[in-house]
Amino acid sequence: MDWIFVSRRTPAKSKPAERGATIIMFTMLTAMVMIPMIGLAIDGSILYWTKAKLSAAVDAAALAVGRDLSASATTTAQTYVYANLPQGWLGTTYSPAPSALVEDNTPSLGIRRVTVSAGVTVPLYFMRILGQSSATVAASGVSQRRDTDIILILDRSYSMQQAGACDTMINSAKSFVNNFADGRDTLALVSFSTTANVDFAYNTSFKPALNNKIDTAVCNGYTNTAAALKAAYDQIKAIPNASTKLNVIVLFTDGIPDAVQGDFQGDGTATATNVIKKVTDTRYSYSSTSSTTSVGASGCSASVHLTGIVVDTPGDGSTTGQTGGVYNPASVPINTNVLLPGLVSNACGNFLAGATRMRYDIAYLPSNDAFGNALEGFRTVPLTGTNPDYYPSGNPYSGTGKLRTDTPVSVLHAAENAADSQAQTIRNDTTYSPIIYTIGLGGTSYQPIDDELLQRIANDPRSSSYNSSRPAGEYIPCTAAGLASAFQQVASQILHLAR
Repeated sequence: MDWIFVSRRTPAKSKPAERGATIIMFTMLTAMVMIPMIGLAIDGSILYWTKAKLSAAVDAAALAVGRDLSASATTTAQTYVYANLPQGWLGTTYSPAPSALVEDNTPSLGIRRVTVSAGVTVPLYFMRILGQSSATVAASGVSQRRDTDIILILDRSYSMQQAGACDTMINSAKSFVNNFADGRDTLALVSFSTTANVDFAYNTSFKPALNNKIDTAVCNGYTNTAAALKAAYDQIKAIPNASTKLNVIVLFTDGIPDAVQGDFQGDGTATATNVIKKVTDTRYSYSSTSSTTSVGASGCSASVHLTGIVVDTPGDGSTTGQTGGVYNPASVPINTNVLLPGLVSNACGNFLAGATRMRYDIAYLPSNDAFGNALEGFRTVPLTGTNPDYYPSGNPYSGTGKLRTDTPVSVLHAAENAADSQAQTIRNDTTYSPIIYTIGLGGTSYQPIDDELLQRIANDPRSSSYNSSRPAGEYIPCTAAGLASAFQQVASQILHLAR
């Protein structure tokens, strides 16, 4: 038998000296490489997080300063930075403190550049092993703010008094004004009732004078919306360098336009083409307004020129009822308590005995109001419709194509059409490109607000006449309780557009 011997090697045993060297090397690697790497990762994450929060904070502050250039820029900046990254967060300290710089970046375009800068010293924890106890991160936020021209239009008609909303309007309008930058933005105030008045002409210095003026508002009178829009438009065109800035009209109203400002000029003839009534016809009586009567020629000269205001006396668009005029169109200040101004100075004929006899002197409404606005338009009811705005067939004035003066509804429709026409003229101006916002306070029970008209005036995308090629505004309906919020919503949108 053969024997086979298998040789087995005994594993080499490490010597004690070798094991000690490995431990020393691992310890050195951990101390010199691993711990710094871990520390760098942790402290680096804190620095990155801090940098992100600081960047967001200065960006928010730059936008805030841009929105409200009326306040101290640095104070506003610090308020917003500290709100987003509080002092002492994770042991941080501000160095340097947040600051803001406002520059006229493009003066010719009315653009101002806002830069908010801040630095934060961040304590380090693991990196102290390497002698680094803190690090500083810095960030800057930049925004641009376009100077803005704002014309505020306030309806102070009698329906505001009826609804008990005059004080609410006053307080809401003042809060609106406070959103804008005194010394930089330009504001003006137009109030209207039977007439329109520029109560505070455009000015870059409007606080507190403008709010003091709003405080004096007295609500009474009819609703001459077209005249108010025209006055606001004239203010924009008068502002220096307005073509380089953002131009905005804000119209607040609580009812339907019911006053027409026109030139009632005779042509010197005794025919049915003369706006001064010189032909006998049958129309509604001024006294028994639901019945018709034969009405002869006016006592006014056929060539008389009357410039004034005709109103839908009930203010509710009644089919039959009284109409009045021709009233003095002179502006009435916001603090004046007047329902109707007196008659024009050259009053004549029948309405000298009473303004409601106007229909016996004025044969029909002219094609355009005193500002060139069309009195026929989207609200006009043709002869084929119910309760038409024209005289019926057989009347000598039927073929003139002019609106009648003996029904309140025809006057009201003319007033609405005039306001709609004036708004179109404003929006179609490519030099100033005004944007119109409308706020409609829910009307009284006898005169609800006309949502469609206010959408059209604003060129709201929901409007039946929306024109995507022209600046779009917005119509905001509200109740008295929501009026302040509606004004604030408009202010926010204006400030957003100005960025």
